[in-house]
Amino acid sequence: LLGQNFLIGEMIRKYVKQILRIDRGLTPFKYLESERRVLGLVRLSNGTSVRLKGFIDRMDEKDRTVRIVDYKSGLGTNLFSSIEDLFDSSLKDRPKAVMQVFLYAWMYSQKPDGIQPTIYFVRSLFQEPFDPAVYRSFGRGQKEKVIDVRPELEAFEEALRACLDRIFDPEEPFRQADDTKGCAYC
Repeated sequence: LLGQNFLIGEMIRKYVKQILRIDRGLTPFKYLESERRVLGLVRLSNGTSVRLKGFIDRMDEKDRTVRIVDYKSGLGTNLFSSIEDLFDSSLKDRPKAVMQVFLYAWMYSQKPDGIQPTIYFVRSLFQEPFDPAVYRSFGRGQKEKVIDVRPELEAFEEALRACLDRIFDPEEPFRQADDTKGCAYC
């Protein structure tokens, strides 16, 4: 590699080595797969169904708990206050990455002893300590690590159904998000 391609290659190498360092601290674990296609079917309140599809970046297993890993190149948060907040488009800093990894956990068809959602924000890989865990916030600095997302999934499915009910309601006109800054990239 030469020039700019050399620099890009070196940056990729640096990120990969850091991910391996982080993962070494989690050993032993068993790598399961990457780019796992997952499907979900949501029955709306009016009886129609909506099919959903996603791709889990990486899955591994430790102590009979499957870790769903989502890599994010941008910035974000691994902190959420409630399931409702995951779907609240009026929130300025909505925890979209948490919503996505919860969606993957909900669509994951096999039900192991536990499902732990994790997010690797690439821009913060070199921060010490790096922690890819997802946390529920209780305010005033109080938070709790989500070790197993399964107890949250029933409420998540209900909130997902409510969101999709609104999207597919012919009586409710479709409108872009109130804060269009989030739509600029797409």
